[in-house]
Amino acid sequence: MSPFAAAKASSSPMPSADRKAGTNPGRTVRQRKVGIAVWSSGIEAANGQAIVTRRVMAAQESVEWTPAIYVAGGRGCAMASVAVAAARLWSALLRGRASVTYVVCSRSNAGFLRDVPALLPALLGWRTVVHVHGSDIADLLVARQVSPLARWFYRRCEIIVPSAHVVEALAGLPFQALHMCENFLPGYPGPEPLHATGGPLRVAWNSNILASKGFFDVAEGVRAAVAAGTPVRLVAVGAPLADPEMDLPQVEARLAALRAEPWFEYLGPVRPEAASDLVDQSDLVALPSRYASECQPLALIQAMCRAKEVLVLDTPALRATAAGYPARVLPDAWPATVAGALAVALAEREARAELLSEAATMARRRFSSGMFDARMQEILVGP
Repeated sequence: MSPFAAAKASSSPMPSADRKAGTNPGRTVRQRKVGIAVWSSGIEAANGQAIVTRRVMAAQESVEWTPAIYVAGGRGCAMASVAVAAARLWSALLRGRASVTYVVCSRSNAGFLRDVPALLPALLGWRTVVHVHGSDIADLLVARQVSPLARWFYRRCEIIVPSAHVVEALAGLPFQALHMCENFLPGYPGPEPLHATGGPLRVAWNSNILASKGFFDVAEGVRAAVAAGTPVRLVAVGAPLADPEMDLPQVEARLAALRAEPWFEYLGPVRPEAASDLVDQSDLVALPSRYASECQPLALIQAMCRAKEVLVLDTPALRATAAGYPARVLPDAWPATVAGALAVALAEREARAELLSEAATMARRRFSSGMFDARMQEILVGP
């Protein structure tokens, strides 16, 4: 999917008294846009947070945006970009170009401190709306040494979260408001792909390659399934990344070893359109993730909207994302457990096609971009 264009700025003046509705029928009333300063890390990335932020900025036609975009990281150029973004944000507020701050927040300790310039307006009376894209926001606000300071800032803010399980986790905290707005399926879904009627079970990995996302659990499960006589093929996209479970050299070494297996194919980082094509050509999308900040992954949304089998771990985030969909929920991600689920999915492939198709219709309605846009407008500027 190509990046969404930034929202166009408007230079229309505030309507004068003689241009109000009913006083001068020969003229068209031009409604003044709401000025909002948006604080975010780079929005051209291919991750879910950036995709959502681009959509928010592109779709809200009644908003005049002032982008305060910084480069994430701790190096000198990144720190300089934070200072420049903060200056832009505060200039927009003090000059009256913006009356609202929209913060796409970080949930790490260092990221919270970096967000302070964008949270400070809330303490001074400006409306501040914080959009959260990770389950670990509860950890930031409750379980760390920095949590009392974080709560002090956030209590003056309105919070947007994408998932019911995060609403439950934050329900006892004193925000100005707590909104839920679920994510959306990027791009136009198109006609539903045909279901396979033969051949091996085609498993897609449509996320970055992290140990805590469950990638290597899926790979070892496929290995066990193939050894047991179940025909399975795993095709993966995404960039190898480090996490607390495995550093980057380890991830790259294990990925390189897998590429020698006849049942595995790695396509590397690809454009969103190519990832969508991979999902369409697959039977099942696997994401048995225990990733700490997993919230409402777009990889699962895409799979559900395309009527695919989904294989997930039994966690609050993934249960909430797959709610109402006939997902295959695993109690653990041991190779034998994954292999068993894959064997059952292959055996039931044709029998479950109609069930998945009906569930996909509901998923496309739930995760439609139109519903997302309307909900964001309601939160940011009112119905």
